[in-house]
Amino acid sequence: MSNNCFSLKKIFNAGWSTFVDNLGFLTKLSLILTGLGIISFLLVLFFQTIVDEIQWLKFLYIFLVALISIIMVIFYMQAIKMSLDLLERKPFVIKDFFSVPKNILPFIIGLFLCSLIAQAGTLLLIVPGIIWSLKFSMVPFLIVDKNLSAVEALKESARLTQGVKLKLLGFWMVIGCLSLLTFIPVVMFLCLFFVMLCFANIYAQLKDSSREIDKV
Repeated sequence: MSNNCFSLKKIFNAGWSTFVDNLGFLTKLSLILTGLGIISFLLVLFFQTIVDEIQWLKFLYIFLVALISIIMVIFYMQAIKMSLDLLERKPFVIKDFFSVPKNILPFIIGLFLCSLIAQAGTLLLIVPGIIWSLKFSMVPFLIVDKNLSAVEALKESARLTQGVKLKLLGFWMVIGCLSLLTFIPVVMFLCLFFVMLCFANIYAQLKDSSREIDKV
C-alpha cells in the first residue's frame, strides 16, 4: 500500500495556521515549561555539586533524574495529544498537559524499541537507521491516539509510512533548519509545538488516507 498523499507545503501551511490560531495558549504553556525547565536544571546542578560530599544523596539524585525523565515522557505524550486536539479544534487546557496518561508504559516501551531499532540500523551503515527511524516515526502518535501496544504501533507505523519515507525525510530536513532557534528558551518550546502540529497533521493525513485505501 502506498500513502503518497500529503504535500509538505500544505503540511507547513496547516501547521502554521493552527499555531497562529493558538499562539496565546502555546505562549503561556511555553513560559510555564521554561520555568519548570529552569527549576529542574538548577535542582540537578545543585545535587551534582554536593553529591560527592554527601554519599547518601546519590540515591536522591538518581531518583530526581528518573523523575524528571518520566515527567518529560508525560509532557511528550501530552504534547502529541494537544497537537491532535488543536488540529481537530477540540478544547485543550493547560492543566490537561500535566495529567498522567494511562498508557504511559506502552509509550515508554515503544520509544525504547524505536530507539533500539534505529541504533541497530545505524550500526549497519547509517542509512538503514534513517530508513527505520522514518518507518517507525508514527509509533508515539499511534500509542497516544489509538491506545495501541508498542508492537501493534510498530506494525501500524510501518504500514502508514509505506511510500512516504522520502517526504518524511524532507520534512525533517526542513525542521532541522528550525533547530537553530531552539537555543532560546521560550522560543524553543514554541518551535517544538509548531513541529508537533505539523507532524500531527502528517499523521492525521496518513491515517485518513489509510482508511480510504482500506475501503477500496
